[in-house]
Amino acid sequence: MSLNGSFRGRVIHLIRHAESEFNVLANHQTEGFIPAVTKLDANLTKTGFAQAESLGHRIASETINGYHPQHPKSPRNAQIVITSPLSRAILTATHSMPFEKYQYLIRPEISEQIENTTDLPASKTKLMVRFPELRPQISSLPDAWWHRHPSHRANGARLDPQRDADLLHSLQGQEPAAESKEILQRRVQWFFDWLNRDEQRHFGNIAVYSHCCTIFEMERFLRRFGDAENEHALTMPQNTEIRSFALENVAQLNDDYRHQTFENYYTSPQLPHTSVFDERAYDTAHSEPSQAQPFC
Repeated sequence: MSLNGSFRGRVIHLIRHAESEFNVLANHQTEGFIPAVTKLDANLTKTGFAQAESLGHRIASETINGYHPQHPKSPRNAQIVITSPLSRAILTATHSMPFEKYQYLIRPEISEQIENTTDLPASKTKLMVRFPELRPQISSLPDAWWHRHPSHRANGARLDPQRDADLLHSLQGQEPAAESKEILQRRVQWFFDWLNRDEQRHFGNIAVYSHCCTIFEMERFLRRFGDAENEHALTMPQNTEIRSFALENVAQLNDDYRHQTFENYYTSPQLPHTSVFDERAYDTAHSEPSQAQPFC
């Protein structure tokens, strides 16, 4: 499946959330089960809120990955902000790219790999109370968008993130209560498939707020690395780190990401109108990299 035509000339900025309560409890360990973690949907720490504010200043005033802040493809000029449904990503996004200035979407595919209870969400009701400005985006999420133990899916167990978290913790973060890397990779593939369809094809400059393991797999996909190929070239992103990629580098869906239909999983709200930037009008004194290679 070729994506090159629809992705040509587009850029995506992958941004990891600021420091969360989980990061502190885990001593910034990026993978694996942490027994001390029992809370759902971790908040940002005081340091994390300060990092998010600082990120906003960087986006507004600094050259990022070769893009001057006035360049139409800089993060500052993103046409759309897409965030994970987890609070730490939403908070980082809204404190650095305010929803009053940017169009927002929330996508479940870019949530964190579920290995700990904090990777499970608050309920939609609680999220809408916490983020009333994003109520339309949150309400469009499916009732259960997160990975669940097969027994909970099969027997019609009530939709309760806390119930799923209790099971995950009792099994010490083991699969299938935890989410496998293969499922995460499939979510990543679904996300890029979605970006290539419908109105999303018109987003030329995209800011994505996501998580450590998810961004790691998104970069693997964008750089067309196989599961074990060039593993040494991939690193976990730091809190509030921005990695920029030219989407035209994606020639086709990687064979390691088997295409599966994503229908009936998520109903998108009406997408915002986007305009196409006229790059010829940009001051050519600010040079753009020929390709937005990842800055790790």
